[in-house]
Amino acid sequence: MELVDPQDAFFLHVETPSVPQHVVGLAFLDPSTTPSGAIELNDVIRSIEGRLRLVPRLRQRLAVPRWGLSRPAWVDATGFDIREHIRPVTLPPPGGRREIIRFLEGVMSERMDRSRPLWALYLIEGTDDGRPVILLKLHHCLADGLGALDLAAALFDPSPLLPSAPAHRWEPEPVPDPVRLFLLTLGRQLASPLASLSRTVRGFIVDPPAATRRGVRLLRGLSELALAGPAPRSPLNGPVGPRRRFASVSVDVAILDQVRRAFGGSTNDIMLTALASALSLQFRGHRASRQQPSQLRAMVPVSIRTRGQQKAPGNFTAALSVLLPMGDMSSLERLARIRARTRRLKASPQPVASRFVMTFVGTWLPAGLHARLARLMYRGRWFNCIVSTMPGPRRPMYLAGAKLEEGYPVLPLAKDVGLTVGAMRWGNEMAIGFTGDRDAPLDLDEVARNLRRCLDELAQAARAEAIQRAGAREDGRLRAGSPDQAAGNGAIDPSGQPAATNSDSVTGSRPPSESPVRIAGSA
Repeated sequence: MELVDPQDAFFLHVETPSVPQHVVGLAFLDPSTTPSGAIELNDVIRSIEGRLRLVPRLRQRLAVPRWGLSRPAWVDATGFDIREHIRPVTLPPPGGRREIIRFLEGVMSERMDRSRPLWALYLIEGTDDGRPVILLKLHHCLADGLGALDLAAALFDPSPLLPSAPAHRWEPEPVPDPVRLFLLTLGRQLASPLASLSRTVRGFIVDPPAATRRGVRLLRGLSELALAGPAPRSPLNGPVGPRRRFASVSVDVAILDQVRRAFGGSTNDIMLTALASALSLQFRGHRASRQQPSQLRAMVPVSIRTRGQQKAPGNFTAALSVLLPMGDMSSLERLARIRARTRRLKASPQPVASRFVMTFVGTWLPAGLHARLARLMYRGRWFNCIVSTMPGPRRPMYLAGAKLEEGYPVLPLAKDVGLTVGAMRWGNEMAIGFTGDRDAPLDLDEVARNLRRCLDELAQAARAEAIQRAGAREDGRLRAGSPDQAAGNGAIDPSGQPAATNSDSVTGSRPPSESPVRIAGSA
């Protein structure tokens, strides 16, 4: 038995019937890498079952103690049957992207049964191109974005070879009876604050100046969070229903690298810029928004996993609260503003403070009070949207011999927050998934198109910048030539320097081609 960590319990507490808190990975498979050229359900079951020993949490369920004084506990699921979690699906004709997305939206709308292990894998067949599709659905309490990727890396095979059958049959540990469960969880809940206090005191004893600096920095961060105030009003915020809508876009990573080299910043800065431009265009014609907001507040999760926590289950994230400039401006101007803001935020104590709030409240307060405070914090009053950028898998992955060749992240909404955006590198592509409320007026297809327009603008500006820099380097090389070379150029200006001629200009350059960005499909 293991007590649920405070940051993992946070996502159990904020879940409601209309705002389920699960993440989904959508991936397209290449069956040509299997021996038979097709994927079989029994091989999928055998493959996953052979690797469950690497992810023990997938054979555990939640046990909730009586009276709600302590957090739930993870216990082994007696009677665990993997076939209840791997579900074959056949799409209705014609089996195209529209049918895949419709099914995904239905999966995102359904809450998970907390009396069972909180995951499911759907094997979808009947697609028009013959490629099977999988959906891996995990409750957010199991893992954050990076944790989900590590979980998938453990669950899927590193090669087309099927894993061998487990050497030993798994036997679940006995589940404590209700009284013992109550006493064990309450004891561990009470011990957590004492252990936290002990670590703090020990830190002051070992290194008082460093501990004092950490304390002052934490107080500064908490004051920044308190003074930030409510998020701007926007069409993204309002009551969220249980039904979901999804859209996606895939972008060549070379485009993002080109923009980063030309103008600086991170991939996350570029994604925030593209989203802000896309939403500005959307709001301009929004019937429910007579006055476009001048800025939006994006909640941006950042990983704080240490090297020793790389493969640990659960959530190890803090949050940045990034104000996105809206309205009419060039994408370059917007990128410059966002770069400056994220640079300040990364150096600020805000992430430390946000992490402290998530862990401190859950560690020191009873589960009921923790739940109330979590719901007060995680809602549209404090942020307009959620944007998460992830590095993606670090190696090829296979399922039952079939290679996972294209994947998209699908993230949950929050109370009164009608848009989340997840971006994940997959090979040479940046896969971007948009999740929205089906009953909200936001047009995710238009947001995807608008995001493409912004990336096109940034890509063209980056190519123009590269050409200008190349011309400046060539001009400098010619001006730094020998006197004989200078004399060969002909004219001398009054200062005795070679005069500029037409040979100093760059000629013959090709016009910038269209940015290789493609829409990956939406409902």
